[in-house]
Amino acid sequence: MEENFNQNKTIQNEQLAEMPTAIILAGGLGTRLRNSVPDLPKCMAPVAGFPFLYYVINHLQRQGIQKMIFSIGYLHEVIESYLKADFSTLDYEICIEEEPLGTGGAIQFAMQKLLQKMLSFVMAIRCSDLKLMNCFRNILRMMQSVPWR
Repeated sequence: MEENFNQNKTIQNEQLAEMPTAIILAGGLGTRLRNSVPDLPKCMAPVAGFPFLYYVINHLQRQGIQKMIFSIGYLHEVIESYLKADFSTLDYEICIEEEPLGTGGAIQFAMQKLLQKMLSFVMAIRCSDLKLMNCFRNILRMMQSVPWR
């Protein structure tokens, strides 16, 4: 019985690992839109009655992407509230930039979170495969040492 449980758990985790993940960069200051939407981050600017982010999320879902990482900064509370209220069933993670990181820095920041999650997954599911764990650790170390600014 325990063997069946472990086999089912492995299948579920392999399916999760294969699910594509999108990184959505939404941490910018939105200086060019500030006159039009002074109290909103630019991804929350209304377009035909919905925040722009609504269209991005729905487009990604139609493409089969169900997991998302939001790299947010400026007025991040607005985005977090929106996601909790309107996308409560969405599988997502949030990375809050304490200071603007730029495009490359924001991607690196989000990838670190994703790789840490993958490393935890590898350690929990395949802890006997030390080569794979070391590979993920090395990738994470490499990413942390690259200056993205």
